[in-house]
Amino acid sequence: HLDTKRKKKTDRLARADVEAERRQKEAEVTEQANRMRAKTRSDEISRNNLVRRTRD
Repeated sequence: HLDTKRKKKTDRLARADVEAERRQKEAEVTEQANRMRAKTRSDEISRNNLVRRTRD
C-alpha cells in the first residue's frame, strides 16, 4: 500500500519535471526569437538613421 502511494508521488514528480523542462525549453526558444527580432529591429533603426543622415 505504501509502495503504490510512493509510486504515485514519484510519477507526479516526474511529470512535473517533464513539464518544467518543456517550459524551460519554450522560454529559451522564445528568448532567442526575441533576441533575433530585437537585432533585426535595431538594424532597421540604424539603417533608417543612416538614410536620414545622408539625406540631410
